[in-house]
Amino acid sequence: MEAKDEALLRRSALRTWRLFREFSTPEENWLIPDIVQEPASLIVHRVSTTNLGMLLNSRLAAMDMGFLTLPEFVADTEKTFEAVDRMPKLNGQLYNWYDTRTLEAVTPRFISSVDNGNLVCCLWTLKQGCLGAVSELYLD
Repeated sequence: MEAKDEALLRRSALRTWRLFREFSTPEENWLIPDIVQEPASLIVHRVSTTNLGMLLNSRLAAMDMGFLTLPEFVADTEKTFEAVDRMPKLNGQLYNWYDTRTLEAVTPRFISSVDNGNLVCCLWTLKQGCLGAVSELYLD
């Protein structure tokens, strides 16, 4: 890859990461709102299980690219998982949409096999990234 292409990708990744970083806040329970319209005139305070997975993987990528430290990654991810623990579920399955401020499932409540499948894939990627980060700590 040429240097200019790599620089373009890094700038794009950083801009994307900044969006996730800016909007994954205590007010949003460390989740990410589905829609942010600039200027900040519209924020849809809901998250899907796909969005949740993308948030987790964006943190992992940000750490891999040096935009986020390992302690920041762990702290923010723990806060997100604490929020997920508080969300209502059906037989252990996450509903598709949640209000990011209240953590209540958005009506009509339903479970999406596609979105939950996306989340499972993201969780697998997250696990592998965490295992890699731990092994790097012990190799150094």
